[in-house]
Amino acid sequence: MENVILFRLSIFVVIVYCVSLQRLDFQKQMEEKHFNFSNCNRTAVPLIVNLLEVTPDPIQFGGNVLVRLNLDLERDAGVNHNRIEVDFSLRLETKEGYTELCEIIGEAMCHYNDFCAVLKQYMEHKKCEVPPSFKFNCSCPFLKNEYNIIFPVKVPTLSFGLRGTFDMTINIHEEGKVLGCVEIHFCVTNCEPLGSEEIKKRTQMISTTP
Repeated sequence: MENVILFRLSIFVVIVYCVSLQRLDFQKQMEEKHFNFSNCNRTAVPLIVNLLEVTPDPIQFGGNVLVRLNLDLERDAGVNHNRIEVDFSLRLETKEGYTELCEIIGEAMCHYNDFCAVLKQYMEHKKCEVPPSFKFNCSCPFLKNEYNIIFPVKVPTLSFGLRGTFDMTINIHEEGKVLGCVEIHFCVTNCEPLGSEEIKKRTQMISTTP
C-alpha cells in the first residue's frame, strides 16, 4: 500500500513539474512578444478583428513581414460606391512620452477619404496574390464574411536608422458611420525608446523622404 501511495505521489510531482515548465515557457514567449492589438470601438461595430500577428517581431527593415489576419465583417461594406474613410494615428514612444508622427509626415499619409479608390488605384499596378480560399478579392465591395488572410509585406530599406516602439490607431468609417477601430502596438528594429533630440532628427528624415 505504501509503495502505491509513493508511486502516485511521484506521478503527481512529475505532472506538476511538466505543467510548471509549460507555464514558464508560455510566460517567456509572452514576454518576448512585442506586437499586440485590440479593438478600440466603444459600441458594437460591424468589423471586429479576432487575430492579428506579424513575423518577425520586432519588425525589421529590408525584409518581408508575414501578416496573419482573422476578422469578422457582419455586413457588406463599400457597396453602391459608398465611401470608406480610413484615419491613422501613429505615435512613436520616446523617453519623454509620445510623438505624433502624423503631424510630421503629413495628413495625406494618415487620412484616406476614399479607401476604395486608393485600393483600386494601387491594385492597377499589383496582382492580387491572396488565394481564393481566403474569400478576399483585393477590391471593394467587401462582403459580409469571416476573413482569414495570410500575406507577406515587403518592408523597404531606409537610408537612415529607425527604431522604437509605435502605437497605431486605425479608425474606419463608411458614410459617416463607424465600421471598426483597431489599436496596434509594435516595435521596429528594437523596442528601446529614443530621446527627444534623436526623434527630431529622424522624423525630419521621414518627412523629407520621397
